[in-house]
Amino acid sequence: MPAPVNISERMPKDIVDNTPTVYDREHDALDYWESLEGMLTTVKKPHVLGPQYRGDIYLLPAGYQELPLNNIGGVNLRLNVQNTATIPVYVGNKFVAKAKDYFNEDVIGVVTYRSKVFKLEPTQLPALQDGGLQREVSKLYPSEDKLTIASYNIENFSANNAVGETPDAKVEKIAKSFINEIHSPDIITLIEVQDNNGSVNDGTVSGVQSGEKLAAEMKQLGGKEYKYVEVAPVDGADGGKPGSNIRVAFLYNPQRVKLVEREAGSSTEAAAFKDGHLVKNPARIDPTNPVFEKVRKSLAAEFEFKGEHIVVIANHLKSKLGDDAVYGAKQAVQNTLAQRIEQAKLLNAFVKEGLKQNPNLKFVLTGDFNDFDFSDTAKAVAGNELVNMMLNHDAADRYSYFYRGSNQSLDNIFVSKNIADKTVFSLVHINASFMEEHGRASDHDPVIAQLDFSQKKGNTTPTQPTEPKPSGDSTTPPNRDDKPTKKRILPSTGTTGAEVAVVGLVILSATLLWRKKVTD
Repeated sequence: MPAPVNISERMPKDIVDNTPTVYDREHDALDYWESLEGMLTTVKKPHVLGPQYRGDIYLLPAGYQELPLNNIGGVNLRLNVQNTATIPVYVGNKFVAKAKDYFNEDVIGVVTYRSKVFKLEPTQLPALQDGGLQREVSKLYPSEDKLTIASYNIENFSANNAVGETPDAKVEKIAKSFINEIHSPDIITLIEVQDNNGSVNDGTVSGVQSGEKLAAEMKQLGGKEYKYVEVAPVDGADGGKPGSNIRVAFLYNPQRVKLVEREAGSSTEAAAFKDGHLVKNPARIDPTNPVFEKVRKSLAAEFEFKGEHIVVIANHLKSKLGDDAVYGAKQAVQNTLAQRIEQAKLLNAFVKEGLKQNPNLKFVLTGDFNDFDFSDTAKAVAGNELVNMMLNHDAADRYSYFYRGSNQSLDNIFVSKNIADKTVFSLVHINASFMEEHGRASDHDPVIAQLDFSQKKGNTTPTQPTEPKPSGDSTTPPNRDDKPTKKRILPSTGTTGAEVAVVGLVILSATLLWRKKVTD
């Protein structure tokens, strides 16, 4: 047998297939993969890019420098290209791996094609080394005058704990992540809430028991007491698992925020504004419009916080499941994009109308937009009225999801321009890079925004937990928001500044008299 081919050495960069009618293995990754099908290849001492999924892990060789890596050594998806350098290896469903894990030896395997993916069937799979990646904790902490809003895709969640539905262990994990990792936000937009019995297809549409089960678990674990609010879908009209009636919804802390009291909209009733406020609260945005056919309808709710009115819109736009596979018969054609863009335009038009009636109204759009921060969908959502918070975030940290070798930013938050300079945005990486064995509760990471309504309007510093005072110390700690000054601090002597000044004058006078006497 010849020596295994170093598969990464000549892999075309970014381009899957620019010349469909011409075989070009030097420039098209699709042709390069096919040229190696059935051959023995190697990936040199690679590291893992993300969790095992359906038996595959994705690798990059040691020393890879062709693309900038993100903060966990992975590659973020980019505009108009594909990350062709990532190498999938079939390892089986019992293999436990997370991002940053690595191999000290080469991975060797035969190139094969399965489920529209070229991958390696390993003949040499060394022992996996722990890369030490840890689940994060949010840097945004509760604050009296700051409103914290989180968005969390909780992955087909229901009150049904039967086999194949939502086990109690998952309920506990998600509740703990709300409390411990994202510090009990004031408002949580929930994505992928199913009806009360999950995928049982019996006409049930209410998801109140599902939402209240999660709220009860949080309280049981010592967290805040939340209220759940939704508008149920029409049976079978919103996509997702058949019978599950997936929807978006809200949990909110009534001790911190008030849901403005109005009658809730019906499943088919469109949200509208009158005199700059929602007529029905909460209400679904244009739920009978054909662009939302078989898709979760966006849900608007108006909240009051410290006298400010904020309309929060939870979203879960058209899934990308209808798009062509990267290495399929047609390469990476986004068949679902046009529908998402139309949905995005409706959202922007809704915000525009609200601001037209009430320029002081604040908007926060959250959720799983099923598209990327740089996408045409995101641009259509933002328009001229909203700010895409992900674009202001550290580029090496812009991801909430992992799919087939690439980190992606499907989850996002947009805010109206009238609060953009008062908003801090953060992602909390607790799920997407991990497996259940590491504590993963969902396939998406939560995203968070904190809005500062304190008197210091320009202050958007993340709030840190209050430090305990030392025992016996009654001195008020310095304000964290105060800027350091050049004022000289007197030493702690038990003497006041005024007393020190008087003593100084006495000494000075005595010195002058002594000098005068000596001179005389």
